[in-house]
Order: sequence, then C-alpha cells, then structure tokens
Amino acid sequence: MFNGNSQLEIGSQFVGPGFIHPGAFGLRNDVWRKDARWIQQLNGNKLKLTGKYITERDNFSDAKSITTNMNQYGVDVDLNYSKFPQTRIMYYVSI
Repeated sequence: MFNGNSQLEIGSQFVGPGFIHPGAFGLRNDVWRKDARWIQQLNGNKLKLTGKYITERDNFSDAKSITTNMNQYGVDVDLNYSKFPQTRIMYYVSI
C-alpha cells in the first residue's frame, strides 16, 4: 500500500512508583503511557503525514490520592520542499 512508504509504530512505557533518578529531580513516576502512530510519506518523501494517539494514566499503583487519565489525538504535516523552508504543522486534541 502506498509503495511501501507507510509505517505503523506502537509503543508502551511504564515508570514505576519507586523510580528516582539521582541526576534529574522531579521526573514523573508511577505513569503508564501507550501510543500509536501512522506515518505516511508522499511525493518523494517531501510530504509526511502522521496520525497519533496517546493514552496515559498516572497513579497506576494507587499510591497517590489523585489519578490522572489523558487521551490525546494528533496530526502532524511535514513539508520539505527545496524552494521553501522546512515546515511542520501540528494539531493535537486532548480529551
């Protein structure tokens, strides 16, 4: 489909409640994040369209009194034509 210029990426990240980094204080912990993106290259890789979905849950272990859930949808459009500056347009909606 689309001459092999399509990619599907799926990822998951989990940071446990006890994670502490000695060199970077204040990093978030107890977070589970899942994301997926569809990347489509068009017009000789001069136009790239990306659709994204991200979901994140904080306080996965119920160690805190407040839990935060986030769902985010987004679209990126990258234009890379030789006569124009490289341009990226990003649109995201969080629900």
